[in-house]
Amino acid sequence: MSLFIITIALFVLIYISFLIKIPKVSIPLGIIYFLFLLNFLINGINNLERENVSNLSDLDSGTEKKSPVIENNMKKSNVEPRPLVISNIKEKKKENTSKASIRKPEKKEPANKVPSKPYVTTLTMRDMQICRSVKNRNPFGTDTYFENTVDSLFCYTRVQNTGGKQELTHIWFFENQKIGTVRYNIKTSNIYRSWTRKTILPHQVGAWHVEVQDTAGVIIGSEFFYITSPEY
Repeated sequence: MSLFIITIALFVLIYISFLIKIPKVSIPLGIIYFLFLLNFLINGINNLERENVSNLSDLDSGTEKKSPVIENNMKKSNVEPRPLVISNIKEKKKENTSKASIRKPEKKEPANKVPSKPYVTTLTMRDMQICRSVKNRNPFGTDTYFENTVDSLFCYTRVQNTGGKQELTHIWFFENQKIGTVRYNIKTSNIYRSWTRKTILPHQVGAWHVEVQDTAGVIIGSEFFYITSPEY
């Protein structure tokens, strides 16, 4: 049907070209019509071949049948599933749990070990004073409040040492900040007199205290005092 319509249209166009006195247009129209006719014939042949092939495939599929031998073999090839054997896995789990349940014996300390004794200092503070000076091994000008014009102060102590020779330390604090440390040795004695000296600067007004420690750092005594500015 399409070929018939195109043929009529071609002749109409050629006729019009002669009427308007342009006969040269008929040449390209004829070439186009020839190419269209050639393409139409090729497509028609290809369509016929495809229809033949599809008809043959339908015939083959319709006549194909399964032989009874193949059906029997397919039935026989169905393998029934077998249960998995996991005895080895269970045995391994039992071995792991048995190993985990075994604990190493704890090490016990020997019963005859003597516990260490707690540290006890052999020093005892018998007297501690903050004073202006020390004369003939005795404190002078003992007080709790001193003016900032005092220049220096002394920490005088009387310590009893029931042990051997060891180190004694005086630590001076201003406003809870350590500003001086003096160490010296103390012998075995019922009363051991000693003292340390600290320079007091005019601007160091406030709370002071001195700690006395033994060799292990145990505080055996402390004394608080205050530096004030003079009133005008």
